[in-house]
Amino acid sequence: MDPSGAFKQYEEAVKPVECSSASRDMDEAVRKGNFGIMKTKAFQYRDVLATFDSRLGEIGFPPAAEPIIKRMRERNSDQLAGLNELGQYDGKDEGLLNTLRNRVWSDDSAMVVEGDHLREALGHPVQQAGYAADLLEAAQATFYNDRAPVQPKWEAAMAAEDLAAAKAANAIEIAALERYIKSVDAISWPPGTFEVQANTLREHLRGLIDFDRRQVDVATAADVVETPAEGVPDVRGAVDAKDSLWVSLVKNFQTADPSAKC
Repeated sequence: MDPSGAFKQYEEAVKPVECSSASRDMDEAVRKGNFGIMKTKAFQYRDVLATFDSRLGEIGFPPAAEPIIKRMRERNSDQLAGLNELGQYDGKDEGLLNTLRNRVWSDDSAMVVEGDHLREALGHPVQQAGYAADLLEAAQATFYNDRAPVQPKWEAAMAAEDLAAAKAANAIEIAALERYIKSVDAISWPPGTFEVQANTLREHLRGLIDFDRRQVDVATAADVVETPAEGVPDVRGAVDAKDSLWVSLVKNFQTADPSAKC
């Protein structure tokens, strides 16, 4: 099939995924502690995603696009498995719930970026701000997925009063933060204030790295710097900075390409 025909069929196939509210509804249900709705929405989004994945296998994409399709379907497979697990969550292990949510988020955002790559391969590149927003979302999601092992390792280290293990746990988070910063550095921002906003995000991420290092730069486990009861300020700062930047990018994208709206 020619690229234009493949692009048209892809847009038709992906629209139900891009316009589905099930994923957002699932996250909202988690925040409200309504696991019944969360499980229902996880299965709903799974079914939408499964239909999309099946359609990907039916469209005759040009050979140059096949590696992208392969990566997309691998992400879809992982995400479908995660959504199945979320749909079966029993409400007993909050750590497992957070791990599953972050894994699904990471797979979903990476699939969206691959969709951008596919559009470009088919001759319809995504507008710069839209692509930057997708890359930013994927960078944040990857960070949270990569740092998933940190909390249980940290808690075990503190329980055992094992400073070396505490340092090892923080090293995982530091490495994930450094990758997050590198991902932000690699994004090409449109003209405007986006680079200034990105710098604010970088400052908070570097602040988190500094805290992680200082926390365990001590003589014994008893001397480890405690996390403030209200949390490390740069955690909230990083989330707010990313969200502000993402919203600005999406507004720019929607203004430049009104047809992108559902």
